[in-house]
Amino acid sequence: MGSIGGRGGDAPASFFMLHSTVMRALYLMLAVGLFFVERPAFAAANCTLDFPDRDVKRLVKESTTYRVRELIPFRHGKKDLRATLSRELGEELDAEYETSDTPYTFYAVYEKIEQVALILGLNARASDGPMQIFVVYDRKGKIRDVYVQKISSKDATHFRSKYYREQYTRYTINNIPGEADIKLPLRSPTTDTIRDHHVFLRSVRLNMLVVKYLYNQFKE
Repeated sequence: MGSIGGRGGDAPASFFMLHSTVMRALYLMLAVGLFFVERPAFAAANCTLDFPDRDVKRLVKESTTYRVRELIPFRHGKKDLRATLSRELGEELDAEYETSDTPYTFYAVYEKIEQVALILGLNARASDGPMQIFVVYDRKGKIRDVYVQKISSKDATHFRSKYYREQYTRYTINNIPGEADIKLPLRSPTTDTIRDHHVFLRSVRLNMLVVKYLYNQFKE
């Protein structure tokens, strides 16, 4: 019986070299694929300002500089934070955006040498896609402003309105608003409007809890 290009039934060396090269390429593709499959949730969970220099100055007009600190609960002695947040929030946390591995990026804002504000943003799921909401606090933990960096909603203009955002500025991390405290952004809401309002309010509430239980209790 004939062989593949050789004598005595032996395949040529070029065949084994080709086979070895193909297998190495397949192993490399598999390794790269696993790298990207295992890490998207961690990468997607972090919420940062798109243009921090510009955004910080716009949100805190008296600012002269700012410092960025990233805290991850399980790395900073807060392994039980997720359970605490869920209990205080009154509902389960998101399995992708709100895990113990979720990195929280805080912007500590200064006027010269005095810290005057703190900014934290979180990711959330709106009816039509992702939502990124940043809360600006004064040094006592009172909300100064709410900044909507990204929102996939038909009512995006209303959620970004001064009327809607100003409702949150009455509250502090020790006085967190409930469902009955914040009015819907428009008078004739759709089902999606009501859902997005809940997501928005929930994101602000969770933001306040993260500042209260992670940032304020952080020790070097």
